[in-house]
Amino acid sequence: SPFLRKHVGKCRVVPLSVDPARFAGVSPAAVTALRQRLITHGANAASASSSGLILTVGVLRYYKGLDVLLDALTQLDAQLVIVGSGPEEERLRALAQAFGVANRVLFAGRVGDAELPLYYAAADVFVSASQVRAEAFGIVLLEAMAAGLPVVSTELGTGTSVVNQHGRTGFVVPPSDPHALAQALKVLLANEDLRRQLGSAAQQRVQAEYTDDLMLARTVAVYEEALLAGAQPLAQRSSAWLHRWRVSAPWIARLGRQEHAKD
Repeated sequence: SPFLRKHVGKCRVVPLSVDPARFAGVSPAAVTALRQRLITHGANAASASSSGLILTVGVLRYYKGLDVLLDALTQLDAQLVIVGSGPEEERLRALAQAFGVANRVLFAGRVGDAELPLYYAAADVFVSASQVRAEAFGIVLLEAMAAGLPVVSTELGTGTSVVNQHGRTGFVVPPSDPHALAQALKVLLANEDLRRQLGSAAQQRVQAEYTDDLMLARTVAVYEEALLAGAQPLAQRSSAWLHRWRVSAPWIARLGRQEHAKD
C-alpha cells in the first residue's frame, strides 16, 4: 500500500500456514467411499462415475465468485462440491437451478476439521474463484495444496497469486471470467498426469514455505527483532522472561492463524 511503502524497511511478512500432517495418512477406503457419495448425489448419478470432481471450500459470501463457478460448470462435464455455508447459499442454489447444473452441484454445508481432509483427498481439483481483493490470502488454498491438489485461483493482486503459482502448482485466471475458469478446469480434468504433477509441486511448496512450524518460527523471529531494536536489548532480559516469551509466542501466533481461518 502507499502508506506501508514509506515504511518498507520496517515491514516483515509472515504468511499464514497449515499443518501438513492433517492431510497425510487419510484412509483410502474412507476417501473412496466419500468420493462415491459425492459424485452420485444428483439425478444424473448413473453417468457421474466417469466425470471429474471439483471442490471449493469457504464461507458463501458475495465476493467468493461462486456464481462465476456455477456459470463455468455449464461448460464442463464435472461434479461440483461446495463446502461451507453463508448468506449467499439461497441465491447460489437458485442460480444452479437457473444454469441447469443443480443435479451436478452438492452444497455440503459446513464440514468439521477432522473430516475436511477427506474432501480434499476425494477431489480432482480445487477452485478459488474469488472476484475482489477481500480475498487477501485464502488459507483453503494452502489446505488444498497440502492435500496434493492442483489449484485454480483468480488473479486479484493479493496473496492468492503468491501462494498458487501459475503453471507450477495450478492455474491462475482472470476474476469474473467463467470461460477462462472453465478452460483451466477442462485442461486439468482431462489430464491426470498434469494434475498429479501440479498437485505434487503444490504439496512441496506448502512443505517448503507454509507449514505451522515455519510460521511460528518466523513470528518469534519478528518479535525478537523488535525487542532487539527496543530500549532494552533481548540479551538483557531475565532468563525467566525469555523463557515465558519463547513458550507463549508460538501460541500467540497460532491463535492469530486460527482467527483468520474462521473466514
